[in-house]
Amino acid sequence: MDTTLSLYFGNERTYISKVEPGQKGLELTDIGVIAETVKSDTDYMDALTRLESFLPQMAEGAVSATIAVPVDNIFVHQFPALDTSDTKQLRRMLEFEIKNAYPQHSFDDFTSAVYPMCPRLDGTAMMVAIMMEKKYLMACEFILTMTGVPLKNIQASHFAANGALLYNYPDAHNSICLLIGMQENYCDVSVLKNGELAYYNLLVIPSPESFPEVCEKEIEKLLSGYVPFIDMCFCYGPALQSTILEAARAAVSVPMQRLNPFRMMTSRLQADEREFCAKAAHLFVPAIGASLPQPMIQAEVRLG
Repeated sequence: MDTTLSLYFGNERTYISKVEPGQKGLELTDIGVIAETVKSDTDYMDALTRLESFLPQMAEGAVSATIAVPVDNIFVHQFPALDTSDTKQLRRMLEFEIKNAYPQHSFDDFTSAVYPMCPRLDGTAMMVAIMMEKKYLMACEFILTMTGVPLKNIQASHFAANGALLYNYPDAHNSICLLIGMQENYCDVSVLKNGELAYYNLLVIPSPESFPEVCEKEIEKLLSGYVPFIDMCFCYGPALQSTILEAARAAVSVPMQRLNPFRMMTSRLQADEREFCAKAAHLFVPAIGASLPQPMIQAEVRLG
């Protein structure tokens, strides 16, 4: 891959990283975070103003750029698997769902991607569609224009996180892994089976204290209908705290750990920056993941 600038417009902050090929694999060459973010297609000027002060300099040397966006700005829909070569049928399905969920919108207001998922234990095959409103994406892309770096890809944050897991934990390609992205009041949940998407869900978290119980119930559901076992659970996100992780570990039988998106990377950062990365690794998962090769994109069907 080429030197890549990556921006993750999180719910409350924007996370930025730059990664380039090195002699021993990928190398982290720069990192940053600001308290402003792109909340909507009309609420992005604070982030724009803040980024203007340093992003063009940070982008120097980057050949391409990637963007990750949170599920708050995404419409997710799951449905029984269809023939991926029949894009007209897939489009009709999504047109129907968008009309029901957002009567004020049309299919052309969104950019859509469909991902096949591994069959459930009963053999049922499903697909998940990720639809992002184009006006919001245009605001994200507009911020990037100050760098002059061409945009390579925009991804849903949790799907970018899937890529970070597969890159940094090679054993995940031959095992069944649960990935949980913790936000303030909800969490993204996915299962990767031998590197392929087997499950995706969005769960409400009423309070941090309820997270262990939510995990326990979700794992029971997964083992009863989706996968025969789970080798490991990885967690990340701004709501992840050590006390919450320890409580969840005590509540479930699956080994759990914090996902480190820098695990398989070298770095040219200063000592204080490396220390920051060690403490804040769980916050940069989507930013790093978006800049990495994405194995699941090979199965992705783009519909606009």
